[in-house]
Parts: sequence; structure tokens; C-alpha cells
Amino acid sequence: MNNLLVVKKHILRPIVKFLQNILPNHVFNKFYDFAFPLYRKIICLIYWLLTVTFYKLINKDVYLMRKNICSILPYTMVGFNGLAVTYRVCMEMNKKCVPGDFVELGVARGGCSALMGSTIFSDKNPNNRNLLLFDSYEGLPEPTQDDFKENKTGNHVRPMPKGSCLGTLPEVKNLIFNIKKFPREKVRLIKGWFDKTIPKERNKIQKIAVLRIDGDWYESVKTCLEGLYDKVEVGGVIISDDYQSCYGAEKAVDEFIESNKLNAKIILDGRGGCYWYKTS
Repeated sequence: MNNLLVVKKHILRPIVKFLQNILPNHVFNKFYDFAFPLYRKIICLIYWLLTVTFYKLINKDVYLMRKNICSILPYTMVGFNGLAVTYRVCMEMNKKCVPGDFVELGVARGGCSALMGSTIFSDKNPNNRNLLLFDSYEGLPEPTQDDFKENKTGNHVRPMPKGSCLGTLPEVKNLIFNIKKFPREKVRLIKGWFDKTIPKERNKIQKIAVLRIDGDWYESVKTCLEGLYDKVEVGGVIISDDYQSCYGAEKAVDEFIESNKLNAKIILDGRGGCYWYKTS
């Protein structure tokens, strides 16, 4: 896994950046739109081959994790390390019986949400959790001035305008209910912008065990933390998928921790995100 990540970080990204610099924007965008899905399919195939030929023989838990991750790779833009961290902390919350629902804010096509759900429903949901999925289902909103640093919004291969990272409601419903067959009574897909949906929904949420925030921009991450952090149980986990990838996400997390004087030990996931445990 680490070797593949090194290749991705140190070889593929410079190549893509080089092509971006020499090609006209419209040509590069067409190339990227064709090449990125192909790249994801190749990575999925490699991980799957490693899973069924290697990990199945030596480690049952790792095999199960990789099997679940491989099944959702076509439906997510989250890197393997980010998915592995999400899976592991969800399983940890189940093992420790930390009460509360699993919540993802920023669902896109639903792959990571499906991975979180697989840790709840595969073992008949002994902790009686719900899976709550907040998203505009219209892609990202516009970034604000808090998202820019030196005219860039973060470590993206190309700019992310409004509407990026789009996953439609029918698309996510198909993955969650038809492909993964999660129980409809235990999953809620909440459509709308966070500043509108969180105030309406927060009183319906009793406790949260995993709060996964994948909103990219400053205002989105700030709204999620301010609206739902107090619902996270002590011992629960907060994940910021974009902490090292988007300037605004990092700023929102750091400001929230500082302003609330939280004793939060930030743990980096090795591909741009972070997580921490709520201690009090």
C-alpha cells in the first residue's frame, strides 16, 4: 500500500501538473476527465488483486477491510489511506460500543458512506446505530476568501468550482439501498446545504460516535463543527477528510479547536485528512 501511495504522490502528481502547464485548459480537462476514472479503475484492480492473493492468507481483519474498500472504490474520490482510517475508527467505535450514530457530511457519490455503513450493518447492527448522510447532492458550493492562500484553495490537481464532487441523490440511493442493500429505516439521506439542514436536523440526533466531515471549504467545515460537535460522545471520533488538502478546512478545524480550548490530539491519515478523539 505504501509503495503505491509513494508512486501516486511523487510520480503521478508531477506528471499531471506538467501536462496541466503545457496543455490548453480545455485539452487538459478532457484528458483529466478521461484519465482519472481509468486511473481509479486500475488502482481498484491492483488493490483487489493484492487483497485476494495476499491478505486473505495472512490477516483476516485486513482482508475484510480491503475487501470492503475495494467494493466501494468506484464510488469515491477518497484515497485508500483515508478510507482505511474511516473503516478502522468505525470498527473501533463498534468494538468499544461507543454510543451514537455514524454521520457523514459531504457524501459525493456515496462510496465512503457505504464503507461506514458496512461496519454497522454487516454484523446485524449490535449498537443499533443509524447512518446519516448530509449533502447538497448538487456538488460543492463556491469557495470563499477563507479558502484561498496564494491564489490557491489547496493541494488540488485542478481548480474545484461550484458543482465539483457531484453525487446525485438517485445515484447515492442506488448504491446505499440497491447495491449495498442497507435497511432503509436505519439510513437517512439529508439533502441541502449544511447551513440550512444542520439546524433543522440536529435536535433529531441524540448522539454521534463518528462525525466525518468532507466539505472541503472553510464555511462548510466550520458549519459542521459548530452545529454537530457537541453531539459527539466522549470517546467518539471526528474526521476531517480535507485537513491537509484544503486551506479552508484546516483553518476551520484549527480555529474551532483553539476557540473552544479543546484538548484535541490531531492524527494525520497520511493522505491529506486527519482525525481526533473527543476526550471531554
